[in-house]
Amino acid sequence: MKTYFYIFILKMENNQNIHLVAFIDILGFRNIVGDYFNGKNPQALTNLTNALEQAQKLGIDYARNYLTTKNIDISFKQFSDCVSISMPIDLNSENNKGIYQSFIQVVRQYQFLLLMKGILSRGGISIGKHIENSNMIFSEALIKAYKLETETAVYPRILVDIEVLSSIKYLVKDVSSQEYDMFYAALGKNFLIDWDDNVFVCPFGTMGDIRQFGIMLGTESFKQQVNKSRQLNNLNPLTDKEIDEILASDMELPVINGILKWEDNFLTKNSHEHPEILLKHKWLRQFIRWYLEPTSSQVKFGRYFNEKQ
Repeated sequence: MKTYFYIFILKMENNQNIHLVAFIDILGFRNIVGDYFNGKNPQALTNLTNALEQAQKLGIDYARNYLTTKNIDISFKQFSDCVSISMPIDLNSENNKGIYQSFIQVVRQYQFLLLMKGILSRGGISIGKHIENSNMIFSEALIKAYKLETETAVYPRILVDIEVLSSIKYLVKDVSSQEYDMFYAALGKNFLIDWDDNVFVCPFGTMGDIRQFGIMLGTESFKQQVNKSRQLNNLNPLTDKEIDEILASDMELPVINGILKWEDNFLTKNSHEHPEILLKHKWLRQFIRWYLEPTSSQVKFGRYFNEKQ
């Protein structure tokens, strides 16, 4: 056992074991489980399980099958009310913008899928040495991400470590204006600044990004990419009509409005709840209102990266 542990530690000294790591906490988990066991809500555990399974299937497994074709690995582990998502990154590689984009896309989509089911989450993203297998994890990156979640996040947001942001800034500091525009559209616009100057990942916009990507590629190429991904996940190909619907409308907007309506109802019906719980829901409601109508929102958020270089 000592030898095995020593090998683990030696491996962590290798820069090849640098990973991006997200630690995510499922908020309200204990209350949901408690409501089930005390009979208050017999469907609570089933609804939670279905939501977590769907978020894993669509947000993690679907992406993993596609990323494998790009030689990008991603790991997902859930333990009680906590989730760990990790992806290796070679700090000397020229492909790091693609790694960051893939990782952030997976994390924000996972959070969005939970929100669709009325489940709030909070977390942190960091970078550092990381080793894991099927039984254990040794990770300085996970520890840093955990500290971000427990000590700073407060609201249902996934904060981003300054080391991650600095690394991304370094990647784009000398690129052309055209390359920067592509970076901003694909990744940069997804980092937002809260009123307390903390940077978090925007959970909304993934469907819009897919639509924008499809318009850029053209209908036929987009159809090929989508159906190739669906084939990897053993899903039937989309029809021409379904592809046209994706490209023609903002399919995410009704979903976001639905989440906002759910938050309004929750705050109306649960005004007696503990102030800390209400604070989380109030923050999310304010954020959604800003996202939908930034100019008219009383609470302001900002973009960490400038739209133009």
